[in-house]
Amino acid sequence: MKKFIETVGALAILFVGCSENKTITSPQTFSIQSIVAVTISYTYDAGNIGLYNISDSITYQNLLSNWTDNDIRTYNGALYILERSGKDNVLKINGSVISNATVTYEKNIGQSVNIQDIAIISSTKAYTTQLASSKVTIVDASTGIKSSKTIDLSSLIPMRGQTARMQFHT
Repeated sequence: MKKFIETVGALAILFVGCSENKTITSPQTFSIQSIVAVTISYTYDAGNIGLYNISDSITYQNLLSNWTDNDIRTYNGALYILERSGKDNVLKINGSVISNATVTYEKNIGQSVNIQDIAIISSTKAYTTQLASSKVTIVDASTGIKSSKTIDLSSLIPMRGQTARMQFHT
């Protein structure tokens, strides 16, 4: 119950901060003290990115329009936006300002693959998983260009009626 009250309290503070009409005196930048959020409309026809700075309680809305099903990851000061089902793009924003002008690239990973996640392991290598594919796509994280090589996970997916079994050795 205590956890529930803390969560509701934190959300109430966030919504109060979001509803205030403050004068913006500095450019919107994300940092370690920011909450970057992707939103969708209630009709699922548009998405947007917003930013809430914890340090000064300023909210920046409608920074960048994007797809309706999306997720965000960060790596080494860059922001990666996954536009999922129906779009299948990865966007990279380099730097701390979120705007159309700071989008480094927007690259399509594949038609109708429904990107689920991205694991960025270095400035030049990332792996993306897709819901509609048993393959992991390898992407150059600096350019968004996908490699011709993939990692096939089909042998790890159980066939219909079977159960996957994993063994762990300690």
